[in-house]
Amino acid sequence: MFYEPVLTARWFKPGIRYSDINWNSFPTIVSEFDGRMREWYLNPGKTLNCISGHYAFPVMALACMLTDTLSQFYTGAPQSKRGTFIAFVRQQFPEFAQPLPTAIKRPTGTKPATITDYAQALYFGFRCGILRLRQVARLSTVGSHQWELTPDASPRALLLGNDKWLSIPELKDQVKASF
Repeated sequence: MFYEPVLTARWFKPGIRYSDINWNSFPTIVSEFDGRMREWYLNPGKTLNCISGHYAFPVMALACMLTDTLSQFYTGAPQSKRGTFIAFVRQQFPEFAQPLPTAIKRPTGTKPATITDYAQALYFGFRCGILRLRQVARLSTVGSHQWELTPDASPRALLLGNDKWLSIPELKDQVKASF
């Protein structure tokens, strides 16, 4: 069973429903799409960045969602798929199609068994990690610094840096204060 969207009830961007758009006007579609990308992905990322330089985790989540969204729009895919995301990243960002210096083994029974390029690393390590598991990896290397991510006692908090947690209500308050 698949969800069938109701165009008169589904938001395309804040204040504009799918049914409000003139889908026969290419300039209108481009303008509305630009607004959607800005309102749902770019502006929230900029807002978080203005509040603090320590919001890389939610900004990366937005970047992963934006990349996933663009891959679906680009290919006309009705839903998110691993192959669509990875192929889009390889094509649009050729540097991500380059092989990793060392392949990364994945848990037994998973496909593919190894991650061999940067596009796969972006998908499995970041897109899936951040959006599903709320972490990048159990042990991460960022630049020359290696650090272990440990789960917070509360599932309602985000790690901002190596030692500071921010609760979801605190994050909401800071975002609200920025408007």
